[in-house]
Amino acid sequence: MAVTLDKLVLAIHCQATGNSGGGKGLAGARFVLVCRLRVWDWLVWVPLSRPVGSVSCCESYLGRWESHQRLLLRMSFVLVLAPFGYNTLWLPLFGSDLLTVPNVTTLLLHIPPETIAELTVGCPNELHQIVREQLGPRTTCLSFRLHQPPQLVVPKGPLAPRRQREHGDKLDSLKLLSQATSLDIYFDHGILQDATARTVCDLAASPRARSVAQYANLDSLYAGKGGVVLAAESPPSPPTAFPPAYNELCGTTPPPPPHQDHPSPARSSRKRRRKSPDPFDVESICPRAVKDMFSLYKKDLQEMLGEIKNDILDHVDRRLNEIHRLSDTYNREEIDELVQEVRNDGEDYTDSKINDRVLDIKAELKEYAEDQLRDTEERVLKRLKSASWALKTGDE
Repeated sequence: MAVTLDKLVLAIHCQATGNSGGGKGLAGARFVLVCRLRVWDWLVWVPLSRPVGSVSCCESYLGRWESHQRLLLRMSFVLVLAPFGYNTLWLPLFGSDLLTVPNVTTLLLHIPPETIAELTVGCPNELHQIVREQLGPRTTCLSFRLHQPPQLVVPKGPLAPRRQREHGDKLDSLKLLSQATSLDIYFDHGILQDATARTVCDLAASPRARSVAQYANLDSLYAGKGGVVLAAESPPSPPTAFPPAYNELCGTTPPPPPHQDHPSPARSSRKRRRKSPDPFDVESICPRAVKDMFSLYKKDLQEMLGEIKNDILDHVDRRLNEIHRLSDTYNREEIDELVQEVRNDGEDYTDSKINDRVLDIKAELKEYAEDQLRDTEERVLKRLKSASWALKTGDE
């Protein structure tokens, strides 16, 4: 599952598992990492702010960082699907340049799924000022509560930063990060769907979740050289007051406590024990996950079909209006054309009839004139013949 983020804010509530030297430890300390991610590159520029709240060991590590100083981190949020669901989480971080490796060394912050006590998602109302400035008022928060701190994986060999001051501070900050048991990851609202968030939270906090061997194998890291888990160290607490003067001390020093080869039961009882996972019915989660997924798909499909239906209706309405408008225009033009055609046809018919009638009249007149001329010619010839016969008879 790949989540594309443009920006997120990682707030770490550092709660150490134990103290050393009777100091305060890290309980209650808090600092904020503002992470900017580019799509698919997962390149993160993380400005480290000063700690919020009371002075603690967090001050000695992060108090030296100013607002313009940045730590280059590369973060990848990986949830691997295995028979028990999404059951491993990796946060790879590009840390300090170490002398053991010529290029930039990748330091991995591994959160085993079996150490996740609780994973919740929500939209908090009260936000830190940095979170509000970077993401705005509406954000989504993934809250990790761990039984044990994450594992900081480093290459084998001594950790020797190239630049003692700058890179040493970065390495100290990553060590401090590996002691946190409470992580809050803020990102833009709406990136993670509610159904998917519930499924991820249920599967990540499942007691039967286990690390995948492919991702938990440290021997294949660092070009086959292998990596190791850096042992957690409790940094010394800053002094709360100046030490008393020498003359104020007692004259005699109390004897040291007797050496014990084995730890006392009271001391060993304070160690955090790893909780054994209880049986968990995976079949009760899978149907709900499938049901939520199908309901989400159904909702998206209904919205898509509604949008398509509205688009089709709008297109049909526009076409009908255009057809009606063109139909009205064509009707008026057709009427004018029909009138003109009728007029032309009438004129043609009248002209044809008149021409036919004139021709008939001409033919009749011609025939009548010819008949009259023939009759007249015959009468004239008869009279001439009769007149000539009379003249001839008279002469005789």
